Amino acid sequence: MAAEAPASTMYGTARGSPPTRVGTVRSKLSPELLDYLASDPMLVDETGPGFQQCSDYPDVPGHTYYEGYFHSQCDAAPVWSVNPRTGSNFHKPAAGIRLRAFLELARRNFSAHIESAIKDLRKNRSAETLLSLVRAGKLFGDCAVQVHYGDAIEPPGRLGWHCDAPNSLIHMGIALHGRRALHCKLKSAIDGDVSHTVQWQEPGDVYVSSPTCFEHAVQYPECCHGSRVIAVQARLLVDEAELYGGFHGVNQERDWCELMDALGPAISSFDKQLPSLEDVKGMVHQIATDKADAVQTEPSIVWQRPSHEAMQALATANEFEAAGDLTQAKHWIIEATRLGHSLKKEHGGWK
Repeated sequence: MAAEAPASTMYGTARGSPPTRVGTVRSKLSPELLDYLASDPMLVDETGPGFQQCSDYPDVPGHTYYEGYFHSQCDAAPVWSVNPRTGSNFHKPAAGIRLRAFLELARRNFSAHIESAIKDLRKNRSAETLLSLVRAGKLFGDCAVQVHYGDAIEPPGRLGWHCDAPNSLIHMGIALHGRRALHCKLKSAIDGDVSHTVQWQEPGDVYVSSPTCFEHAVQYPECCHGSRVIAVQARLLVDEAELYGGFHGVNQERDWCELMDALGPAISSFDKQLPSLEDVKGMVHQIATDKADAVQTEPSIVWQRPSHEAMQALATANEFEAAGDLTQAKHWIIEATRLGHSLKKEHGGWK
């Protein structure tokens, strides 16, 4: 994941803990790969299976927020693991095959680098748990899809500052649609002052960091459903025992500082390229072949002008959206996709 902007190692303070090193690396999807991932049928309807409506901002009733909880393992069978919102185990369904393929490739690229950085940490419960999860293929295995639209969530009074749970010790954020801004409180030196940074994320922007270790919040501009924000948060795939027992112990403070002294620089020094569109399509084929993933198998697609029927279906969807009937709009978007519409702007869509 070669850095598009300079990678950095900063210091974060979470929940009153001593400063810990935080690495961040940023990159960008190719336009073709962005189109491919953002057109995944799973993302067409945020009210569909696996999603639920959330309310993080009850004082802003005009803001709509849906979140879907999935896993990115190659096998499409549900995985008994933690819901990142509730902290309780449930049978987590598989994400769309395109997103699973992308995250499987990212997992393969990242895992050896992370393992090399932390494998020599001894008598460190948190490092041992993280190493076990990485070796078990759980890196980026938890996949939350967040959809926001409506009234703005913006400073000064509306930002929801927080630190993530330990399943975000290695966390990938992927912006697929719309704009959002990540606000962070970080220090440039261990004894320095905390500074408030703002990083706007455009479609295709990708970052890897450790938001477990620093305070952060997300800003959402006012937008309609057609300009909605769609972002993926890929975390460690853990169950309750791993989340609540694997990262806590009598030497927790020391363990975390020691772990992040190794993990922070490892993340910021990661320099491999993101997977290409061809890589992801190849992995889609491999997953479908190896795992008999018949439901999500798809042919190689070259988008051409959609059929008259597909164009008509999307035009109907746009009419319903303009009239404020999102239920019917989503129905016709799904129908347009079924008929082969790319949902691209040049064909009347929003991609």
